[in-house]
Amino acid sequence: MLIGTSAEGVVNDLQATPIARDVPGVEIHAQLLEQILGRAFLVRPDWAAGAEILFALLVGLGLILALPRIGALPSAGLGGASVAIAFGASWLLFKHAQLLIDPVVPWAVMALVYLVASLLGYL
Repeated sequence: MLIGTSAEGVVNDLQATPIARDVPGVEIHAQLLEQILGRAFLVRPDWAAGAEILFALLVGLGLILALPRIGALPSAGLGGASVAIAFGASWLLFKHAQLLIDPVVPWAVMALVYLVASLLGYL
């Protein structure tokens, strides 16, 4: 049993989390205990960094090859679809397999490749 305060004005035990802005500290402790007792831990596999780099390289190469052939706007759509795939796959792996795969690095690489390739193409 956990005992804590969450009434307004009693004790300021509200914390900001990725779930909500104001979460009572006792609720955070309860969620931690639930994860520990249920043995449901978030894992970052060894292959995650390699998968992120490989995805960024393949999509970046695809954008470099596609940009001169199909133009800037369709290439932006291709890049946007790749970003959606990266974030969607990351979310699905997080939700269903408790795996942590970072989609931000591939997104940043794709944005940089698109900007540089389109700039060089129009110079």
